[in-house]
Amino acid sequence: MTADNWVEIIMAGIMALAIGGVIWDRFIKHRSGIGVRAIQFSAVGALVPAIVLLAIQGSLDHQALGTLLGAVAGYTLSNFGPEEKSN
Repeated sequence: MTADNWVEIIMAGIMALAIGGVIWDRFIKHRSGIGVRAIQFSAVGALVPAIVLLAIQGSLDHQALGTLLGAVAGYTLSNFGPEEKSN
């Protein structure tokens, strides 16, 4: 196996752990619905490894890679502040 194959396996595992972690935390541990932070974590946990996989396979050039990673960073960092509590 090459280094690219190992990175692909690790990225797929990260995607599965991110989604599985949200499902476990929100539905099994807390028995509550999905909030804004859980959706953001799921999106980042699925998108960043997918972007890395596409970059490794050569499907993305450097400019598209930078743009996508910048968009993910902007999405995650745009809503920092106190979490809104619903009544």
